[in-house]
Amino acid sequence: MEYVKALFFSVYEMKYRGFIKNYKKEKKNYFLSFENLKKLQEQQLRILIDYVYRHVPFYKELFKKLSIFPDDIKTIEDLEKLPVITKADIRKNYNKMFSPSSIRSLDYIKNTTGGSTGEPFEYRISKNAIMLERTLNTLHRTHIGYNIGDKVMYIGHTSIIPTKSINKTSLSWKFNNYFLNNRGYSSFNFSEKEIEKLVNYLNKWKPKYLYGYPSAMYSLVHYLENKHTNLSFSPKGILSTSETLHSFQRDKIEKILDTEVFNIYGINDGGISAHECNMHTGMHIDMRASITEIVDKYGNQLNQGKQGRIIATSLFNYAFPFIRYYTGDFGKLSYRECECGRNNPILTDAIGRESEVIISPNGNIIPSMMIPYLLYPRCAHTEFGMTQYKKIKNFRIIQESIKRIVIKIVKDTQIKEKEFEYIRTNFHETLGKNTEVQLKFVDFIPPLKSGKQPYVISKISNI
Repeated sequence: MEYVKALFFSVYEMKYRGFIKNYKKEKKNYFLSFENLKKLQEQQLRILIDYVYRHVPFYKELFKKLSIFPDDIKTIEDLEKLPVITKADIRKNYNKMFSPSSIRSLDYIKNTTGGSTGEPFEYRISKNAIMLERTLNTLHRTHIGYNIGDKVMYIGHTSIIPTKSINKTSLSWKFNNYFLNNRGYSSFNFSEKEIEKLVNYLNKWKPKYLYGYPSAMYSLVHYLENKHTNLSFSPKGILSTSETLHSFQRDKIEKILDTEVFNIYGINDGGISAHECNMHTGMHIDMRASITEIVDKYGNQLNQGKQGRIIATSLFNYAFPFIRYYTGDFGKLSYRECECGRNNPILTDAIGRESEVIISPNGNIIPSMMIPYLLYPRCAHTEFGMTQYKKIKNFRIIQESIKRIVIKIVKDTQIKEKEFEYIRTNFHETLGKNTEVQLKFVDFIPPLKSGKQPYVISKISNI
């Protein structure tokens, strides 16, 4: 095992010079008190603010317009003096978001994220910021039982593996992940035949952890359940990322695979990451790489326990600074002590992205985590309810307008469409009888360009 561990660190050291030293440093910081972590955050914030004020055109112009100087922003609370920026702001000012002079000396890569809508969003990220993210992710895994060098199977698409097929990834990706003891399998167009191939691969390789989209993991366990079979091993844990993890997904994945699911929240562009620990009371927010704020629609910081927009400030990405960046997500922060020993704030009730919530005609927000339950009878935990539950193979709910909902359902071929009329009733009870609810029965629901399979897509934005 020590040999595998040595290979793991060697690969990361080759990719990110100084990784081992940085890992040892952050390991010491891992269980610092909240006060000391906040002190480190604000030290780095002041350095960042001074840098963008002097070198980054977008922020130089913004500070001048607001008559703000670096000494005006010393604490997290002071960030309220700056406006929230959006993807639209960044696209409009792309060439002003980095320093024309210092960008040449920074080691960075260009990255693109499609987000929930699949619309490309390009930005730059420094390798130093990537190294810190890799360091913290590794530490989080060790905190839940991962031994460095354990086998990890990645199941997803472009946000976690580079191409469509496990056999067609780049040579460099294969090389790095071979020595990191990682493998990848695409969930794009996850047909029964592809899942069968994945099951055979898993049974042969027997990874300790599965990492990827919850929709892909759910499809895997659904396949196993329908085939009345199991994997030939029990994974030590499932790491769920890139999509909203619904409780019905977690329950079935844990039951069929006889293991624990650990939820992960990550925003690569904004630098935020949060990881669930063994206590399963929420996701611990990283305080070393970024600052996370929960704000109202006007950008005002909210007290703990208040639902609001998740705002990110990446502390180490000098190649393309994100300061008070709206992630498009909603959640709450809690500062309670956790039995796991960490003192970071806990992200709770992450209700999903703005494009993954339903807005009722009276303005109420219905989170994506709750919406799937409208597809099942009120007696979902009874024998009748579970029978109805199994009749739906896949679904997608689309809010076309404030008063129109389209529900696409992939059903069991033997089931009559009139058996699903209770769904319309459930939605009318929640959204109001004046809301048009159209049921469409389809054979297949394609993933987005990102490979993700969101259950809810909203085409309106008025939160």
